[in-house]
Amino acid sequence: MANKKFVEYEKSVKELKKYIINNKNRPSEKVWNKYAIENGLLLSGTIGYISGKGFNALCRELIKECNM
Repeated sequence: MANKKFVEYEKSVKELKKYIINNKNRPSEKVWNKYAIENGLLLSGTIGYISGKGFNALCRELIKECNM
């Protein structure tokens, strides 16, 4: 079960990174949650909790990785 959640987390973070690159901005938690539900991804609170950083901090980190 834990391995499945990790796979879902990795998939969701990968999609979040794609979202940030394609839209050239950080989604709000509300916007991400709508997108996540439509695409079968983890919600912002879950991603933030698993990352141990929080959703907004994780997004800022991904933006830095993308050199935006």
